[in-house]
Amino acid sequence: LQQRNEHPHWLGTAGHIGKEQIWAQEDAAATAANVPTPFSDIPEQRARNWARARGKVNLDGFVTFENKSDAVIYQEL
Repeated sequence: LQQRNEHPHWLGTAGHIGKEQIWAQEDAAATAANVPTPFSDIPEQRARNWARARGKVNLDGFVTFENKSDAVIYQEL
């Protein structure tokens, strides 16, 4: 079943619920530092969480995806 997943996430065993608190802390830190929050260009929370679970933000602020099909979907969001 896992092999058929076209868009695997990188959340670990905690899943989205476990990461929501971490993402909220990251957003608060970004706001305090007066920098854009990660994935703030996506207005819908569910879509933003989907992208956060699969993408990584580099030090320069660019988002990268290991899976090319995830990058295509991110561009459509």
